[in-house]
Amino acid sequence: VWCSSVAVSRSWKQISPVGTTFAYRMGAGLVVFNDWMWLISGGRLQLPGQSGASFQDVWRTQDGATWTLVTSSAPFSGRGFHSVVAFRGMLWLMGGHGADS
Repeated sequence: VWCSSVAVSRSWKQISPVGTTFAYRMGAGLVVFNDWMWLISGGRLQLPGQSGASFQDVWRTQDGATWTLVTSSAPFSGRGFHSVVAFRGMLWLMGGHGADS
């Protein structure tokens, strides 16, 4: 996790995780909702010597360092490269690879 107060600056700094955190992944959904940053699902490609994975978890943080597992078994199937938005007081998840519907 990296952060900067000015996205185009060279002042990005890496945030070291504290405690338990999510597994390495790509294609996760990330959105800000109710003053929390939410990381939803994502996956890992199958590479030589490694197994692929499609995560069904939801994590949240308020500082980018301390992450809390909200659920390891969301009601939707694991997926990557999906869209997540905050709209009208709810989180909306749409599409993605591995999506069941």
